[in-house]
Amino acid sequence: MILRQLLRSILRDPLNTSVIIISIALGLACINPLVLFINRELRTDNFQKNSDRIYLLKCDDPFNKGSKMFSVRLGAAEYMKANFSQVEDFCRIKRTGASKVIAKGQTYSDNPVVYETSANFFDFFSYELLTNNPNSVLETKKDMVISDELALKYFGNSLPVGQIITLINGNTKSDYIIKGIFKKPRVNTQLDFDMVKYASESERFAFLLLKKNTDPAELENIFEQDKEKIPNINDGTTGRYYLESFKQAYFDTAQTAPLGPIRDKSDLWIALIIGIMIISVASFNYLGLINNKLLHKSQEFYVRRINGGSRVSLIADFMIESLLILIVAFVLSFEIMAWILPFFNELVDLNIEFRSFFQADQLLIMAGLIVFLLLITFLFSLSKINTQTISLKRNFRINNRGKIIQIPVFNIIQLAVTLILLVCSLTIIKQ
Repeated sequence: MILRQLLRSILRDPLNTSVIIISIALGLACINPLVLFINRELRTDNFQKNSDRIYLLKCDDPFNKGSKMFSVRLGAAEYMKANFSQVEDFCRIKRTGASKVIAKGQTYSDNPVVYETSANFFDFFSYELLTNNPNSVLETKKDMVISDELALKYFGNSLPVGQIITLINGNTKSDYIIKGIFKKPRVNTQLDFDMVKYASESERFAFLLLKKNTDPAELENIFEQDKEKIPNINDGTTGRYYLESFKQAYFDTAQTAPLGPIRDKSDLWIALIIGIMIISVASFNYLGLINNKLLHKSQEFYVRRINGGSRVSLIADFMIESLLILIVAFVLSFEIMAWILPFFNELVDLNIEFRSFFQADQLLIMAGLIVFLLLITFLFSLSKINTQTISLKRNFRINNRGKIIQIPVFNIIQLAVTLILLVCSLTIIKQ
């Protein structure tokens, strides 16, 4: 009975109700991808169990004075592990590729990303091995680990262990034995690869795993004091080594040939500012629409009040009605997001999947926005629904002479401005 009355009340003002639902749905559909983008980028490599102790090794660039390079001389990380107690382990990585791949007699030209790494790669980093053999998966230069996606693509089998796979680069053809299958992470990571093979002599990236409670700044000073003994690339003048946290490395745009995707941190600030602007405009627009709804209900409030209805009951009913409207808008926002997601992915150069919007933390943030809108609705209605201070009787007499239809032109203009702001904001992110 109560639900029927609420639905009747909502449908009694279809124009204003529709504008509220559409405006809130559009606002949520605009904010949700931005929140997901910021959350995703800040949580890059959170699944790495030792991410807070992994550091990227950098050194002075002798070819470009005043800058740093990411190519680490062979023997440097080895020296650090052997001579500095603060260094627990290291792992070298070099990004390569393969122009062609031969598997089960078929040739593929999909250019997979191949990492040449130290033998401890899958022990050093936390990528899930379906074969569960991180300590033995890379023992010889003929060993190969491929992703679960490639395993199904090349062999039609999720665990093609022992199968031969051939990589072709130019005139070079090399055979490898598949020793392991790793699962491609669904979350964001700066290490983007499809295959891993053993190559201990790589002179590209080197990561150090520091022991717990090690101060990286203090360790850098130790490197400085011992720099004459640590192998490095130089032009006759010995440079020094630096440590950059694994998470910070993702935002280091100075990398000329990164191992995977990197992100300019200013993108996150821009997205945050845009999100705040959209929330502000949407909230202001929402209050204007709620104000129209309250004015439209003035006759109903007057009649209920003179028939013994309390102010508390009026506010409670209005809050329940607003909650139903917000729930409808919330559901509709997901349909709108499905439309705009490909455009958003293209602008920010990502491949966010629609199901990411249903992650627990993401839904919690969106629920928080709904609670925020309900709170401002309550505060606004608390100040408006006061039949003792508003001359509802006069409004009642006026409306009895002829029904006045209020078209929220100003609010529609606000909605158009919100859409224009969204387009401009996404353009800024792209720039």
